[in-house]
Amino acid sequence: MTHFSYKRDETSSINLQQLYRLFDTEKRNIINVLQYLKLLSQSYRCPVCNQDMKLVERTQLKDRYEWQCTKNNDRDILEHHVVRSLREGTWFSQSELTLEQVTLLTYFWVKELPLKFVLEETRISSGTVGDYFIYCREFCDIILTQKENKIGGEKHIIEIEESPFPKREYHGDKRIYKKWVYGGVDRETGECFLHPVENKSAAAL
Repeated sequence: MTHFSYKRDETSSINLQQLYRLFDTEKRNIINVLQYLKLLSQSYRCPVCNQDMKLVERTQLKDRYEWQCTKNNDRDILEHHVVRSLREGTWFSQSELTLEQVTLLTYFWVKELPLKFVLEETRISSGTVGDYFIYCREFCDIILTQKENKIGGEKHIIEIEESPFPKREYHGDKRIYKKWVYGGVDRETGECFLHPVENKSAAAL
């Protein structure tokens, strides 16, 4: 295994070659970089004793590490053994894929790379990739539609676009439908908004 580390001025322009170099290192180093990028939590407080939990290696786990807090012989602290997943409360928590696969798919989604290229690079099934990309869009949809801030101002140019967003529903079998989302970006400030509509009728708009 080789060693890989980031300089601060590199984090905003990570490229595919850097990702593959990172994935060729030990798991602990991958975790360190993801923590540095704030994709994984850097620390947790034990809910029992309120002390810092330790990141402990567990080779039988897919991620090889988990958060633990164990107290056995401390008279002032209740005896306990608390375990917390490395992924809990993070971007990775909803996926069964490896840390490397999630990171790579997220990168491909952000870069809007063609599906054919993604499938060839990852060797992950088209259904799994499709579901993950839908999850990414849904997540961004939720975050942006919850923001009620107004954008624009005098002499500001607002670019308005419309897009069909896939949406997942579960009623026994999985099915996918689309809803329309209108978005705007302020050219001056980069601020943006999303607003979902049930249809494109004049009344809804």
